[in-house]
Amino acid sequence: MFLTRGFVFTHETVRDWKARFAPLVTDQLRAKRRGQAGSYWHVDETYMKVQGKWCYPYRAIDSDGNLVDSLLSLKRNMDAAKQFFGQAHETVGHSPKQVTTDGHRSYPHAIRETLGGDIHHRTNHSLNNV
Repeated sequence: MFLTRGFVFTHETVRDWKARFAPLVTDQLRAKRRGQAGSYWHVDETYMKVQGKWCYPYRAIDSDGNLVDSLLSLKRNMDAAKQFFGQAHETVGHSPKQVTTDGHRSYPHAIRETLGGDIHHRTNHSLNNV
């Protein structure tokens, strides 16, 4: 599209645009999600290679399928889980009534510490058998 209009630029330019504008877009999207997430969150993480390193993308969606928040972490541990739940809480501005996870053992403590002790934590152990 740019080339047909006479704009010529390099891949480095696109990378510079991404570095400059991605944080702005992220902030805008998070601001729009504030107060919009439902009260029932489904949380999961997986692993993938990013630039040759194994990383763990965490993601929470609400019961309507809307994104609550996401986080890319180099580790899958208690600190990463607490960081994720704290960030998700800050993004949407409220704690959920219930969080459903895959049963990873750091979730119960991370949920209690970052979201509060009155959150109902439910596990879906069938995800561990996949």
